[in-house]
Parts: sequence; structure tokens; C-alpha cells
Amino acid sequence: MIYSRQIFEDFILIIEHNIIAGKSKEQITVNGTVPGPLINVTLGRTIRLTIVNDLYDTHTAVHFHGLTQLGTPFSDGVPFVSQCLISNSPGNNTFTYLFTPEKAGTYWYHAHHRMQYSDGLYGPLVVFDPAERSIFESLGSPYGSEDPQWILMFSDWYDVPAEHLMNDYLSPASGGDEPVPDAFTVNNQFSNKFVIEADPYGDPLRVRIINAGTFSMVKISVDGLPLQLIELDTTQVQPLDLQYIELNVAQRCSFVLDFSRMASALANTSSLSIRFSVLGEMYPTYNQSAPNNNLYGTYSGNPVELEWIGTIKFKGRNYPADYTEPPSLNLPSSPDSNILEARALRASRAPQPDYYFQFVVQFHSDENDVNRAYINGYSYVDSRPFTSAQTVPTLFHYMYGNDNTSDYASVDKANKKNIVGDPRSPVILPYGKCVEMFINNTDGGEHPFHLHGHVFWIIGTNTFPNAATLYKNNYLVRDVVSVPGNGWARIRFRTINPGVWMFHCHIPWHQAAGFVINFVVAPSKIRNYTAIFEPVPHNQIAACSAPVKRIIKLGGYFNILNPVNQSQFDVEQAQSLAAFMMAVNEINQNETILPNFELRVAVRVSTPDFSGAINAAEYLATTVTFPSSDALKYVSQDSTGVDVVVGAGNDIETVAINQIFTGRKIVQVHTVAHDSQLGVGASFPYKIATVPTNDFQGFYFFLSFYLTKFYLF
Repeated sequence: MIYSRQIFEDFILIIEHNIIAGKSKEQITVNGTVPGPLINVTLGRTIRLTIVNDLYDTHTAVHFHGLTQLGTPFSDGVPFVSQCLISNSPGNNTFTYLFTPEKAGTYWYHAHHRMQYSDGLYGPLVVFDPAERSIFESLGSPYGSEDPQWILMFSDWYDVPAEHLMNDYLSPASGGDEPVPDAFTVNNQFSNKFVIEADPYGDPLRVRIINAGTFSMVKISVDGLPLQLIELDTTQVQPLDLQYIELNVAQRCSFVLDFSRMASALANTSSLSIRFSVLGEMYPTYNQSAPNNNLYGTYSGNPVELEWIGTIKFKGRNYPADYTEPPSLNLPSSPDSNILEARALRASRAPQPDYYFQFVVQFHSDENDVNRAYINGYSYVDSRPFTSAQTVPTLFHYMYGNDNTSDYASVDKANKKNIVGDPRSPVILPYGKCVEMFINNTDGGEHPFHLHGHVFWIIGTNTFPNAATLYKNNYLVRDVVSVPGNGWARIRFRTINPGVWMFHCHIPWHQAAGFVINFVVAPSKIRNYTAIFEPVPHNQIAACSAPVKRIIKLGGYFNILNPVNQSQFDVEQAQSLAAFMMAVNEINQNETILPNFELRVAVRVSTPDFSGAINAAEYLATTVTFPSSDALKYVSQDSTGVDVVVGAGNDIETVAINQIFTGRKIVQVHTVAHDSQLGVGASFPYKIATVPTNDFQGFYFFLSFYLTKFYLF
């Protein structure tokens, strides 16, 4: 069936940088929000999704986690593997993904480029099957109509963009210790800030949970209520009551909350707590023996609260006054973090393996004393995408190139059932075979491994080895397996999806360190792609030759108010800013010095003293020489300018700042809500000065100015 003849479900996702009210750093937003909007589609419909990359400083790529992309491997969203990066160059910054989900369930989309999803580029994707509700009703686990507000996405929060922490992590100084988050969020809200309303006498609720974290494993629980598990990574399971559900990074689940099951115990309370408890022992710097403060944020240095708490508020009750502690539950917990005892509704018996692949993972220092991840002795950092200027994705190499690689598996000559391979080059797998992978984790940390383009049976782990015999007629099917520290996992999958597919640890720090390997399934079928693949969208091909907006960081953060007396200038900082801008203008006039660049400088004023803010605004508007669009070469007017973002205690103050800037320089003025949590300097990596802003109730504004030239490759 050709999707060009189907009815599309159209979605547009605009990706850009924004500061969201209540947050102290710039995040990557999708249609202005974190998480991004829900992509909700009925099973059998084709999704046509257009990305608009309005990020001011980088490319992007988006992966649709859990979708197998059968027939559309070019829409898997992995740069250098299945696609070229999506340019941020105006006029070349759109990219269309086309795919038809094969299975109902809870999916999610996220950036698959550097640390972008850690900074906000993620959102939920749900494929709905109209028959699903009646199936669970027949099993005694009914739930009412689904409400998007009950899709909860957990994430780690860093006080600075995670991208800025990457260089520190990939340096000898880190010793391989992953950055510790400064806090945790659910739907981008901090602990004790999240309130959701429920009817205690209404229909049972289906709750979908997605671990969109960067590192953290979590246990999810609701005080006083059993969680009736019905889905794991898009696999429908027989209803199973649990006290808590554990999810590693990228894993998902659905459970039913039925308040009527505990009606008498909950009759006198106005609310319940929903808890996401982080497993602190995952972090190398965790000190279990220390009292109270066991873990400290890498950037802030502050103690980290390991339990995120949200509130389920009951309609019609006096919240928060009428609160009664719910009774504790005596329910089983899973012996394995993958919840292998959950039984799939539709039994699927795993075939006997045709091939075996031993997969040894470890961390150790490279020749530069940087801690790297290794698979069978090699790191993905040693592969072609890292060691050369690869501009053609590996998939396109097989589709459009002259490669004549056979479909024979990469096997050991002595034992042709044993596959051999490592990250330096893709591992060839023939079509229609069953491959069993034994993942031997020699590292002390637990790792969530994800396979693109496929789902797999989990045969067993070292924490639940008996699963291999107990459930041999109905192994659990997932797309992320959590491999215990210093342990192992056995998984099995069928190679029925031609394409180039990544298998990797889903912790972004570890991907950057090299925990990645690629499989090429059925090279000959890929070469004959016109017979088995849908047509590739034109702008996917065009992305490989699109102009790219490059950035050279020329400046950074300036705060021009005196930290002690915030109505006065820090003269040195003000003079430095003026001198810096003069130098930039001089550079701009001499294109032989730096013909292709983008400059961004941030000037932030954050003060309870309004007179200081007015003085700063007057100084900036009259003294500092901003780049003039007339003086810039090869640059359009709309790619040059000054943005002023204003937030104030009242409208009069906002208008006063607007009047100072508007009409006097090349400016766009935006008004945003004042929020006392907006701190100074957290968004900008090149900090020169900071001002204490703890819980101030006053006035702030910041402005950024930039100029852009384009580099064509």
C-alpha cells in the first residue's frame, strides 16, 4: 500500500529556543512548549510530519521512538545513519517525515542529535486503537476516555543547557562521572509544583508514563492506590497490580488508576501524591552513607531531592485542608527492572535463533585519558561518522550508491552461527533470520539499550534468569531492555525490516561516549528499495545539500549593573561591552577576516531596583553601537537585529523600557511575564558576571543582539 494514496494526518513541529515562564534557562521548545505537543493518531493512518528548524545555532534530527518504520527507514531520524541533519538555514530548514505506525501504544519523539532532547526537544506520540478499551474492559480493567493531561513525561533538569556540560563530561577531568541533574521535572514542572485534578467518583483513568530522562531510572507510585499495569513499551499486557513501576530511560508504561478500589480509605482526603523516586545509586557520586544530602547537582552544587512529588487533587473537596494520609499498600514488586513477569495479551513465541551475537560493553579511558564506551573492544567514536566528514547517510549509501555488499551475515569463520562485529563499521544481517544477542555489561551501572527498527523478546536477565524457562511460550516484547550493572541480558529479534538500524544505550552521555553500533538488515533489499520502500520525501534528499548556518562564538554574557548597588553600573563591564561591540563591527567590515559567522551576545539586567534597570536601558540604547543592517554584507534585514525581552512588576515599567528601545535601534520588543525564578546567567555558557537573584520580586530584562552570515558546504 503506497502512502501517497492514503489520507495523511498532518503535523507541523516548529523547533526553536525559548525561555519558558518559571524556568531559569533557555530550552529547546516544540511549538513553544516542553514537552512538545501530543501527536495522536488512529492505528492505520499515515503521519506526515514537517519539522521547521528555527534553532538559531544548530542543526537537528527527530526520532520517533518505538516506531519500527517498516518501509520508511529514511524517517527513523538518526543523523548520518538514516538522514542528513535538518539545516537551520532560512529557506532550507524544513524536513518531512512520512510513516505509518503498525501498532497501537505509547511512543514518543525526541531529538537524536547531541544533547538536544535533554534540553527540551521531546514530546509524546500515541497511536490509538479503538478496539483496545473494549479488550481491557473484558479483562476487568476498564478505563474511561483518555485525557492528554494524564500523559506524564519525566525528565532530568540541569540548570544550564546539557550541551554545555558535554565538553566537561568528555574530558579527563570528569573521570567518566556523568553530570548529576540539579532537579527533576514531570511535564517540565518541578516537584511540588504539579497539580492535576481527578474525579474520585469518575471512571478509572489510563495514565501513560514516559521516561524522557537523560540518565535517571525512576520508580512511579501513587499513595494508597495500586497501579494496574496494562502496557509496557507498546506491548499490551494482562492487567497486573503493582505497588510501583520502575522505568529506565526511554521505557514507557500505561497503568489504570481506579479510585473506587480504595473508596472507603480515600473518602476523607482531598488529594493523593504521585511520586517519581529517582534511584540515586545509579550516580557514581552518590554517597549512600552520608546523612540527608547524598547527591549534589554538577552545575549548582546544591543537594538534589531524589523524589519528585505531584498532587492529584480531588474535585469537589477542600484542597489542601482536608488531607488524610492514605493507607500503605502490601503489593508485590517486580524482581526485575524490565518487569518480565508481565504477560503479553497476544502471545508471541520467539523462534529459535539462527545467529548469536556476543555483545561485551565496558568503559575505560582512551589514549587522551577520556572515558569512552566500548562494544566488543571498540567505540563508535572510531566509526566513519566521527572520523570523516560524512555527508551521505549510511542508508543512502546502500540505496543510491554502488555498494554491492552481500546479504551474508558478518560471522565468525570458525563458527558461522556466531556474528562478529563492533562499532567501527555496520554489522550485516541477512533478511528473515532470528538473532539472539547476549549483552554482557561489565560496567557497574545499569544501561537501557534500544534497538531501532525492531522490537525484541527479552529472554532473561541475570536478576531474573528463570524467565527464560518460565515464559518460553510468551516472552515479553519491548524496544528498550534495562541491562543490570555487572550483569547481562538476552534478547532475540527477527530481521524482517530492511534498513540501517542503530542499537545503543539510550543515555545521551553514553551515546556521545561511543555506546552505539549499527546493523544493516538485507543490503540487497535496500538496493532494490523502489520495490519495498515508500517514496522518499524530496526535502529529505535536499537536506543533504542545504546551506548550513554556522556559528562562531565571539562573545557571551555581560551584566552591566553593580552587584552591590544595582542602581549603578559596573563601569568595567559596561566599557567592556562597548569595546566588544566596536570590535565586532570592525570585524564585520573586513570580510576577509571572518566572512562566515553568527554572533550572539546576551546582556541581562535582573534587579529589584527599577531605576537601575532604566539607567541600564538608557545606557545600552544610547552608548553601545549595535550592528546596523546596512553595514552587514550578504545578510538580509530579518536575520540581523536586537531582541529586547522585558518583564516587569507592572505594565508602566514595561512600557517605559519599550519606549527607550523602540524606534531607536534595530529592535524587536517582547513582553514576558515576570517570574522570580528567572536567574542570571544560567542560559549563557560564557558568563562574565552574575548578580544574586534569590527570590527577588522586581524587574528584569535581557537583550541579545546577533548578526548572521551563511556558509555553504
